[in-house]
Amino acid sequence: MNAIGLLLVWTALQVSVFCLAGIVLYLVARRRNPATGAWAAGAALAMAVGISALALSPWPRWWSIDSAAATSVATPDTDDREEPTDERPDERLTPGMLAGAIEKRVAGGTQDAIAAEGGQEPRHSRRSFIAGLRSGMSRSSAALSTSSWQWPAWLALAVAVGCAVAFARLLVALAAARRYRAQARPLTDPSLVETLQQIRRQIGCARRIELREAAGLGSPATMGCLRPVVILPADWSTWSVDELRAVLSHEVAHVVRGDFTAALLAQLGVAVHFYNPLVHWLARRLRLEQEMAADVWGAQVLGNRQLYLTALAQMALRTSDPPIAWAMRPFLPTRGTLLRRVEMLHREKMLPQVALSHGRRTALAAAMLAVGCLIAGFRGPQTSGVATAAPPANASPNAAAEPFNLDYVPNDAQVVLAMRPADLMKIKAVASLKPVLEGIGLFKPLDLPLEEIEEFKFVAAGDLNAPAKQGGVLVLRSRRPHDWSKLGTYFTGKAEKAIGAGQEYYRAVEQKPGGFQLQSYWLPDDRTIVIAPPERITDTFSLRGPVNQPAWAPEWEKVAVAPAALMIRAPVLQPFVTAGGGGLNMAELAEAAFFRGSEVDGEFQVTGTLDCRSREAAARIAVNLQATMDFFAKQVGAGPGIPIIMAQLIKATKIEAKDATVRSLTQVSPRIADEFARQIEPARAAARRNVSANKMKQLGIALHNYHDVRRRFPSAVVIGPDGKTPHSWRVELLPFLEMKKDLYDRYKMDEPWDSEHNRKLIAEGADLFSVPMDKPNGDCSYFLITGPGTVFDPAQGPSSVRNIVDGTSKTIGMVEAKRSIPWTKPEDIEYDPDKPLPKLGGFFEGGYHVGAMDASVHFLPDETDEATLRALFSRGGREPVAIP
Repeated sequence: MNAIGLLLVWTALQVSVFCLAGIVLYLVARRRNPATGAWAAGAALAMAVGISALALSPWPRWWSIDSAAATSVATPDTDDREEPTDERPDERLTPGMLAGAIEKRVAGGTQDAIAAEGGQEPRHSRRSFIAGLRSGMSRSSAALSTSSWQWPAWLALAVAVGCAVAFARLLVALAAARRYRAQARPLTDPSLVETLQQIRRQIGCARRIELREAAGLGSPATMGCLRPVVILPADWSTWSVDELRAVLSHEVAHVVRGDFTAALLAQLGVAVHFYNPLVHWLARRLRLEQEMAADVWGAQVLGNRQLYLTALAQMALRTSDPPIAWAMRPFLPTRGTLLRRVEMLHREKMLPQVALSHGRRTALAAAMLAVGCLIAGFRGPQTSGVATAAPPANASPNAAAEPFNLDYVPNDAQVVLAMRPADLMKIKAVASLKPVLEGIGLFKPLDLPLEEIEEFKFVAAGDLNAPAKQGGVLVLRSRRPHDWSKLGTYFTGKAEKAIGAGQEYYRAVEQKPGGFQLQSYWLPDDRTIVIAPPERITDTFSLRGPVNQPAWAPEWEKVAVAPAALMIRAPVLQPFVTAGGGGLNMAELAEAAFFRGSEVDGEFQVTGTLDCRSREAAARIAVNLQATMDFFAKQVGAGPGIPIIMAQLIKATKIEAKDATVRSLTQVSPRIADEFARQIEPARAAARRNVSANKMKQLGIALHNYHDVRRRFPSAVVIGPDGKTPHSWRVELLPFLEMKKDLYDRYKMDEPWDSEHNRKLIAEGADLFSVPMDKPNGDCSYFLITGPGTVFDPAQGPSSVRNIVDGTSKTIGMVEAKRSIPWTKPEDIEYDPDKPLPKLGGFFEGGYHVGAMDASVHFLPDETDEATLRALFSRGGREPVAIP
């Protein structure tokens, strides 16, 4: 078991659960006004990052998988057993034995307390125990087979590479914004400056604001935390007085509210949790609520909401997104955002701008903090800085015969995770969690069953305190020859062949929207792929066989015979082993710690050692870690919505110091794993439903943005500019969907959807138009309802809002259905009033999502009355029916 990987998986689950709770609090808060909604969204994002930080801390802890698993392990009856000797290394330590020893040590007990559990005399000495443990290691090198956990490694890959890329993108955006700000020309026009000063006095802005002008800027923007700057497009001089006052009042409101700082912190949260769509959704909602809150201020300054809306709409018609916007996209408003603001101002009632009182802010922050701490206290497997090197003496007899080699592992590796997924899937406690792990979404680009992966290695190398010097290396080896091009493309995007150190490899040639960017990969053989940053890929070419081995290689061989092995260098362990103080000096630790995981008596067990320079240092580390865990174990309790099984998993990991070594023991039984997987399934299904509903919501908003620009909705089948080649409405919407304009530009409108060129684009947009539980094979999950009397009736031509006589909120235009139809294919679901209803849904138990023409999304039960559905499909039947 990879403890770090498990920690990351558990943290991702905790953040997702918290985001769902945060979204509920946000939806309640925004009913007051946009400012309150922005505050709630920002607080939720901040706490999501806080949960990640708390995961590295031993507190809070109400419940733990490892601890609960211990309750399912019975302590062996020792009365009838022979005394263990060096010749009988099969005597394994149980969690109960470890627990008693460490608790007594915290209270001042002796090192031999572990053997005195239950009032017995010490059964064996330290020397005999260590000798027996070492003997057990040598005896069981061929008996530790079972398989290696794969999913922690994928998560480690996603965090190491994905976070590095996300933070690099954020740094590039900040650098670009700073450069763009410096290149902007200061504005000294007296009338413009005087207008700004008047608005500052009217709003009550005490901060000094600088005005600048930049060519190529599509919309006005505010930048800077300490020294705010309002940057106007070059055509500001052509604006009317009302437009100028509307823009300046809006931007001054951003300065007063500190929106740039909040947006920067939100992007930090997105970088930390780049994989989580709920975090991205909260960040987008924060940005939109900030804009809406500033619009409230702007409308009040102008004194006329309709006048402000008119000025904003006129600007939207003139605005376009310039090419310069990519690097600074997190900090520059887009045309889509501007159109969305116009739509919302036009549709929604303008709420009064009421500042949140200090008490209300405190109450809202306290609610977020309480929910976050509650969720953070439910812990996954322990990763408290201890390492496991010694194998359990009674491990399974079918262990891997050969240790993991260190091929492609650089000498400056800080973390090395190696697993045999094909073997791990044979362990019941691991296999039962397979659906949960695959649901995280990290396996989609692999295109290979977990059982077919023979070996997985992930390496975090370089100086972990210096991002510019870090690098991650991923190695995958399959059981039989495999086409790795899909996985390689996922990491590199558009790639080209290159030659380095006499070896052919592939490197990225451009930044790829989404996913992992600017990576390289090479194929040592048809069963192996090595993925690494461009500056490190050539270094891996010569790292094969018994050459260039790091200093810790001999110790690695002792643990690498297990299905899963992990090495962590001492600098990485520092935040864990120094928890609780105790005056520990890092010089007192050995160079690295080692973990191993294997099957023992039908359970998945992780054991390990962390060597120290002295017995005193080992004792301090063990006491600090165990005392902190025991303190929070007493606070355990199952909260609402938390799987009941969690209340049984608080004492599965136990820590002890023996001589100059800190040991850990963690056990997970198949029953615990099965029960956990069963109990979290409803939460997983609800999360998938929410993601699917959000995808449909975004498509509905894109339809309205299209309508605002073209004064009509797109047809289900759109004829290209050549007047004869059809393409789907989904292709037509790409410019109105975030980050998809590039995909639209590359689609060839004069070629069929299944032409050789256009077929290559199907995979890039698959996730956007598919239900999240689907594999990204390019099939679409969201379709328009076409046919006589519908909104998208091909016989009537393109519709507009005024053609929907029944009302946009009472007319269904989009449905969720399982079809083998690629998203680029111009085909939807045809409805005929005189024929049976088409089959809908197929993804979720009990119902399916539908999208109304006001961009709202509803989950309809499967038993919805047929007459009701037919009435909702028609746009002008005048039936008095509302969506259930």
